[in-house]
Amino acid sequence: LALLYGKASDLDVVRSYRNSVDPKHPDSWMLDLLRVGQLAVVLGDALFIHGGLYDEALGAVPGQDPVTESVQAWAKALNAWKDSQVRDFELRPDWRVEDEASHRGGEGLLDYGCPDGADGRTIVYHNPFNNGNPQLLSEAVEDFLHRSGIRRVFSGHQPHGESPTVVRHVRTGLLVITADTSYSNMGALKLFNHANNRGEVVTSVRLEGSRVHLEGVLRDGAHHRCTLHCDRSQDQMPDALVGCQLND
Repeated sequence: LALLYGKASDLDVVRSYRNSVDPKHPDSWMLDLLRVGQLAVVLGDALFIHGGLYDEALGAVPGQDPVTESVQAWAKALNAWKDSQVRDFELRPDWRVEDEASHRGGEGLLDYGCPDGADGRTIVYHNPFNNGNPQLLSEAVEDFLHRSGIRRVFSGHQPHGESPTVVRHVRTGLLVITADTSYSNMGALKLFNHANNRGEVVTSVRLEGSRVHLEGVLRDGAHHRCTLHCDRSQDQMPDALVGCQLND
């Protein structure tokens, strides 16, 4: 705001947040984003989510029976629920008291994006790491993905390292890539941006047919790249080793 208008008070910041989702405001850009956003996107054999997948969240849609038919059916139901929550917020955006408790439209979606949201079954707020280390998905999750024809899963949310984290699942060929590197350089220059925890570190994740290309720059300026397939036998060395769990 200060860059746009020359100054910004705390009240200006609060007002900008409120206006961005106010159904009556002419520039409710965040609400526009929520309208078109999706909680889960399936493109071919690739699934895109924010947080991660785990047993408790598998097929879960708030207020409904679990959708276990396929990942595609689950994503459709979950996104339809999201749309209904956004519409509810547009109709009732203000807080109100019902049964001696405060409520507002879309509060289910608000809860879904919080820690332990949706009774601990959210795929938005989830840490896929174990004590900071990558780990395999459970066999139940892996099998559900495999039956649905999903071979690649992409997520963000949990900052980890200087390049995307890759976890290969040898049993089914599943590739799971977590690509949040927003804390890759905590010592980055903060002269122009006090929240700069990335510096020059960046990696692109690009899908091309059955291939996943990772290419970027590390904190020390070194360039890195690899090309991955679900079928590791199609990868060149040393790319074929990326994401593998070693015995030692």
